[in-house]
This record gives sequence, C-alpha cells and structure tokens, in this order.
Amino acid sequence: MKYFGWVAGMSFEKIEQRTYFLAKLLELPSIDNEIGNLSGGQQRRVSFATALIHEPELLILDEPTVGLDPILRESIWNYLLELTKNKSVTIILTTHYIEEAHQADMIGLMRNGVILSEEPPKMLLSRFNVSTLEEAFYQVIVTNTQSAITKRPTLPPTVNGAKDDPILKKHVVKALMWKNFLWMWRHFPIMITTFILPILTVFVFCSCIGGDPTNLKIAVVNHETETRKCEPLKCHSTQLSCHFLRYLDKKAMKLIYYDDENEAISSVQNGKAYAAIVIKKNYTENLELRFRTRDVTDLNINQSTIEVFCDYSVKDIAIYIKKYIYKGFNNFIGDYLDLCEINKESVALPLRYHEPIYGLSEPSMTDFANPGIILTLAFFMAATLTAGITAVERTEGILERTMVMGVSSFEMLLSHILCQIGVMLLQTLTPLVVLFWIFDLTLNGSLINVVFFTVLSGFCGMCAGLSISSNFMEERHVAYILIGMLFPFLILSAILWPIEGMNYYLRILASALPLTLATESLRSILQRGWGFNEPVVYLGLICINVWIVIFLGIGFIGLKFRKK
Repeated sequence: MKYFGWVAGMSFEKIEQRTYFLAKLLELPSIDNEIGNLSGGQQRRVSFATALIHEPELLILDEPTVGLDPILRESIWNYLLELTKNKSVTIILTTHYIEEAHQADMIGLMRNGVILSEEPPKMLLSRFNVSTLEEAFYQVIVTNTQSAITKRPTLPPTVNGAKDDPILKKHVVKALMWKNFLWMWRHFPIMITTFILPILTVFVFCSCIGGDPTNLKIAVVNHETETRKCEPLKCHSTQLSCHFLRYLDKKAMKLIYYDDENEAISSVQNGKAYAAIVIKKNYTENLELRFRTRDVTDLNINQSTIEVFCDYSVKDIAIYIKKYIYKGFNNFIGDYLDLCEINKESVALPLRYHEPIYGLSEPSMTDFANPGIILTLAFFMAATLTAGITAVERTEGILERTMVMGVSSFEMLLSHILCQIGVMLLQTLTPLVVLFWIFDLTLNGSLINVVFFTVLSGFCGMCAGLSISSNFMEERHVAYILIGMLFPFLILSAILWPIEGMNYYLRILASALPLTLATESLRSILQRGWGFNEPVVYLGLICINVWIVIFLGIGFIGLKFRKK
C-alpha cells in the first residue's frame, strides 16, 4: 500500500489514513501481515485496495466482489456508489452477479465477446417488461436483438492542453528504490548467497586451477645400474644415469622402477603411468664420449640418449612432463660439467632467454585466467540478480501494475541501477580482496584501474539482466538465457586461452563479445602495468561501454513494448 501510494505521489500520512480505511472496509487482517501469508480471497481484496489507495478518477475492475460474502459485497457496492456520486469517479466493472449490476448507471449485456445491449438498467427492464436483469438478459439472447445496442456518438478528438509529465518524477524513483530494497531485505539469504558465491568461486578456482601438476607416475627402466642411492655427483662418475634420476623433481614426478622396457611401456598403455623413461646400458661411457670428442658414431649417440615414451592424451600433463624432464636434465648436466671444469654453455642450445619483459619467469595459468574470471563473475552475478528481481516482479504482476500507474521505463531502469549499484559493488570488489590478499594476484598496474574495469563489467551485467528480464516474461526463460550466455562467454572470451588459437571467424565473433577485449585490458593492467593510454586497454573500455548502451537500449525498448 505504501509503495503504490508513493508511486501516486501521496504523503505518508495520507497513505496510512487510506490504508486503515480500506482495511476496515474490505475486512482485511492486520496491515502488518505479508501478502504471501494471506488467503486467496484476502489477496484479491488487497489487490482491490491498492487500486483504491490513491482515489483514482477512473476505476476498471474485473469481478471485484467474486467469492465474497453478501454483507461484504453490499459494503463494497455502497462504497463504489458513493465514489461515483460524491467523488466524480467513473467505474467500469465486470460481474457475473447480474442482479448487483442493478445499481449501475449503465449496463452492458455481453455474450461471446459481443455487447448485445447497453443502456440503463431501468430502461432495459421496461423495454422487455420484466422484473429482473436476468430475465432481460435472457430476452436479449433469445430475441438476438442486435439492434438494441446503444450507439454512442463519436466525439471529435480533443487537444490536451496539459503539460506532459516530467521524464523523471522523484517520488516515483523513491518508491521504486524503496520497493527494491525491501525485496532484498526480505530475501536476505539470497542476497548473502550473491556475496558469498563469487568469493567461493574465486577461492575454488585459484586453489584448483593454475598450479603445476604433482605426483605424476613415471615408469623408469635403468639398464645401466640398479642403484637408486647415488654417491655425491663428481667428475667422471660411473653412474650418471642414477644422478640424472635424482635431479628429477620428486614432488612433481613419482618414479616407479621396472626391470623390463616392454613392461614399463605397457604401464603407460594401460594408464598406470603418464610416461616411461628408458636409459641404455652404457649411458655414462657414451655420454662422456660425446662431451670430449667430436668423433662419435651413431651408436654412441643412441646409447647416450634417454628415451621417453609419453601419453599425449592429456596435453597439459604431457607438456609438464617434458618441462620437468628438461629442467632436471639441464640442472644435472650443468652441475656435472661445472665439476669437470667444462663450460656448460658449450653443450647448451644456442638460444638465450632473458628475463621476461612482462610477466613472471614461471608463468601461472591462474595469473592468465584470473582477469577473465573476475570480469565474468562480476558480469553474471549482477545480471542474474537484476534479471531475477525483475522477472519475479513481472510474474507477480507488480511490473505491469506499476506501468499502469504511469511509471516510465526510464524511471524503472534508473531505480534498478541506483538500488543495485551498491550490491553490485560488493559483488565485484569482494573477489578482488580474496585474490590480492589470500592468493597474491600479480598487480603491476593501477589498482584503481582494476577496480574500475571490474565495476564497469558488473554494471554491464546489470544492464544485460535488465534487457533480458524486460523482454522475457517467465523466470525459467530468463534462466535459460543466462545459462545460454554463460558458456559462450567462458569459451569465446579468452578466459582460459588466447583467442589467437581460435578459428579466424570465431576470433572475430569473440572479439565482439562484451568481455573479450575487456579481459585482455584487465590482463594488461595487472601483468604489464599499462594504463588507459595504451590501445589494448582503452579498446576494452570502449567495447564494454558500447555493450552497456546496447543492453540499456534493449531493456528500454522491451519495457516500452510491454507497457504498450
């Protein structure tokens, strides 16, 4: 009652006065009750009361007295008659209780969607010489007196000299914001979930994704020696194969020794190991020969080469196994050559990798993916909350009733934005606190720019939620659209891998999505330390602002269409 009173521009005192009066008139329970706890008949009477709260000049009522007891029905009719006589109110209503229509000034008898007669009740009774409207209705149907329809004269159009309503009415925005805040307060568990879910998502993502795989089972066959505990490494060691295996990262690779080469390879084929390492019998002798002379045969090369049989069905693990083996061998051979006073650069690949210009020497998948995860969470959490609230209002009939009372599409959009901006800020900023405080996310640029991009992504999601809920009636349709948007965003928006790895045409499509360029912008701010003067950064800013305008336009058009 307060909400619809405020929308109509009433003062709080007037709303309270009218509420108590209508509650007494319609025999409603305590006004502190929530509508959801009332019976169906009581809910209909509350709906009736909201139509009467602001004393409108025109009332259109659909069977307002259905299901009511005779005394209450008589009380309502007396009040309606008083409105028409003393308040100059026009009332148009439908009813199946034909005799109660006897009190109307004009009655229209309708059948199959056609008004067969429209005239004052007394004139209708007199014309058919009957005592009840029910008999008159029967006579109209039997005689099919189409000619009895009263033709109203067509009035010339009048020019409305009144000024148009302002595009923004403060009391309406106040009522809309109060209603939205009240919804959030009454759905407190949902609001808490919207704050906790992004934090949990970020926490789980950073804990599970991006770390180097460990405890990988590797089959090993060492034909040179059965010794697994080597003496300290020194020049001219006789069991270099043992030392090499000792240099492999024991946390990353769990070595399982086999005596037979075929058995080790079978363990990879059977899925018991990710790779098999095979070392030849005369490995040390032939390896030293390769270091000390250029006159080596193919047999020497073959005997001093460690063979690796790897399972490439899991690409990432295969890449990490290669990395672990290369790193272990490089450290092993470097220490060995230093002990033999041989320049280890002489046997290294003629490539030199300097310190990275941007990023870390040991890049992390978490650092790469986190910008996309941050923006995606901000976008979809804001979109889900906004679309959900609007869809519920539409389902409950609040949205249409609000529009009927003259609330503009602009006022509804503005109230949702103003009300949910605080919620959106908490939704977007709390994951950043977790990332920087707990997981030490790389930050080489401006924290203000990071916050700005994240909040802008949340605002874009809010606008997307408004556009979806404005154009789809049912909550399940809104849910389908949001889920349907989520997966293309995750796949195409360069969150888990760069778009350079995509098909050319998909790359163009991905670049047009709201979060693709924005993700690259945020990644450049975090890891490269770039600002808005760099094209990569400001292009992402332009893209996400264009999508905000598009979503707002779609939402505005959807609300205008529904209003019509």
